[in-house]
Amino acid sequence: MLVLKRGEITFCGPQLPSPQDFVIEVGKRLRKTWIESSLRVALEQCSPQPSVSEILEILTRLRIFQWEELETLMYVDTIHQLELVAPFAGSIECEEGTPFDLSFGRNRHALDWERLWSQVKVRQKMWSQMSGAVPSVDAIPSLAVDSLDEVDDIAARKHLQKWVDGKRSLLDIAELLGDDPLILGRKYASWTRLGWLNFSEQAVVHTPIILSVDDSAMVQSVLKHTLGKHYQMRFANNAMDALTMLNMHDVGLLLLDVTMPDINGLELCRVIRKIPKFKQLPIVMLTANDGFVDKVKGQFSGSNHYLTKPVDQDRLCQVIDQYVVPFRPGLRYVSKPLMTRRSSEILTASLLRMATKGSSAFQKFQHGPLVGERKAG
Repeated sequence: MLVLKRGEITFCGPQLPSPQDFVIEVGKRLRKTWIESSLRVALEQCSPQPSVSEILEILTRLRIFQWEELETLMYVDTIHQLELVAPFAGSIECEEGTPFDLSFGRNRHALDWERLWSQVKVRQKMWSQMSGAVPSVDAIPSLAVDSLDEVDDIAARKHLQKWVDGKRSLLDIAELLGDDPLILGRKYASWTRLGWLNFSEQAVVHTPIILSVDDSAMVQSVLKHTLGKHYQMRFANNAMDALTMLNMHDVGLLLLDVTMPDINGLELCRVIRKIPKFKQLPIVMLTANDGFVDKVKGQFSGSNHYLTKPVDQDRLCQVIDQYVVPFRPGLRYVSKPLMTRRSSEILTASLLRMATKGSSAFQKFQHGPLVGERKAG
């Protein structure tokens, strides 16, 4: 997911977080001990629905964050994400007016494309140099020795025992450790040459995203606890947020509360069904009303299933499993490396037309791979 400001990148990540989630995640990674309490203080000074820039402006004034450290972290994240998607074909879906106005410093500048892409090219060269030992960042390391006693490096032995299980990919392990995948890859390449590791690649399905739309924090908490182990959960508490998140994420199933303060779930369901790309989206209605007429209304609004609150957890999982495949440990992601220069140029031209204002740096996209939202196949 790319966020552009006047044609230049300000954010790149696998998904678009809410302003509060973004601030908490950044605070934890920068080891800001009091980030949650600092965020609460900042929110008291913000508008009712604050933007990420509004929150960060207050936190930098309070000296919780410094713009330089935020920008450095975003450079690192963006380079890693560009590195992952650069070799792959895909498609761009542009959404104007995305409510994520991240920028940096007092002058509100974006990330420098030339700096980003030069680092990506350097890293790609380093990856290619060890491709004989480590085939890709998605490859799965497994032990090549009969016993860890054969590993004569104590630190390596401890690492292999804890992290290498034949199920996690190199990227998975790097993310769990908070390490740079390239640095970990170089370490694994040396261990492969020593005969301690093997690599394999295994095709898999994606972990599905479920969007729950409910204005009850208690219901959302229960759903997160029940479904969070097998699905990526996203939450919205009103119709407008739900529509925004549907456009930002590749949602596999929608859980929709009937009774909401602005637009009720039945009306929202009808609105969603009128949007062509959501006509086949599985929608499960959740409601406290158990009457026959209520169920008929749910069906006529376009829902696939209708469950009554309080929802039995096992029954909920059974219904959801009818429509989406849950995550199973050991399954891996794959994508097809089909990016061609021509497809890159075509998609780049489309993106440039959507940009509100081009820049000389952003024109560099025309001469390199396009980076968009990564979609398998």
